[in-house]
Amino acid sequence: MNPYRDYYIIRIILALLFLLAVAADIYLIVIVSKFKTIQTNANLLFRSAAWCHLCSILLGSTVFVIVSFLSYGVHHIAIFFLQNVDYICLGMVYFILAFIAVDWAVSQYYPVFRENHPKLFNKGVLVSFLLLLPEMLMTSFACYEMELQDLQFIRFLFKTVSFFACFVVLLILFIIKKLKPPPTDDPKAEYRLTVPCAYYLMVLPSVVHACFVVSYDKHFIDIVFEGRASIVGDLTSAIFILAPIVMVFLLGRTSKYFRTAYIRCCKRKAVEGYADDNLDDAEPAEQGPPVTFQKIFETVHI
Repeated sequence: MNPYRDYYIIRIILALLFLLAVAADIYLIVIVSKFKTIQTNANLLFRSAAWCHLCSILLGSTVFVIVSFLSYGVHHIAIFFLQNVDYICLGMVYFILAFIAVDWAVSQYYPVFRENHPKLFNKGVLVSFLLLLPEMLMTSFACYEMELQDLQFIRFLFKTVSFFACFVVLLILFIIKKLKPPPTDDPKAEYRLTVPCAYYLMVLPSVVHACFVVSYDKHFIDIVFEGRASIVGDLTSAIFILAPIVMVFLLGRTSKYFRTAYIRCCKRKAVEGYADDNLDDAEPAEQGPPVTFQKIFETVHI
């Protein structure tokens, strides 16, 4: 086996997955923006998460590579700020998806509280930004006092803590749902919990692997992974890149209205059961139980 050839093959595969992730983000943004009838609060938050993930790719990684290439190296403060854009945008994705799941739990278990505080739950992006703000301020001001390596460690520490905090919240909500289903369980709203959980499970391997890399030296990592540390890193990176693609796929699988929107967006209106007025029956109230007259559409084969 040629190690150089394998290296370039893996990089080409990761680049293709990278482009697919960009396409998935753009596709989700277009779907929600095009069909106003599915622009519920949760779906708009999914669109915001797609925007943040797209910005992390285009404004974080891409701009950093272009600036580094054109300037033949930049000051460590500039490098930190460019890379920090990536972390900030990813942090917004984590908090927004966690907020979607918490919104689902409150609407299913405490609908009265949800109805009495609509402004709070309609400001998911603002709430996510406020939760991320302390991390942004501390990592931004620290760049003037510390070296790049120390800054990167502090930033990684903040991001890891944020990720696992959100992950624990989603895990608790998932366990509660399995042990004690909500009294007015709405199957149409369940995707607001399952999709964020799936996204976090796909990001988890890369975070765990990054913790190993930061916490232990290279020799110990090679012993643990039996000399396949680079392969494990590439595999976790591929799973991480696939996360937005899987999120778009699951939205189409778990929500009838997203499936209808996907098909209509692709101009496949001739498919049986997808008349133009189907999207006019989009989820009218995410927090309430299903309306009885909507039951007639459950027999449609999708």
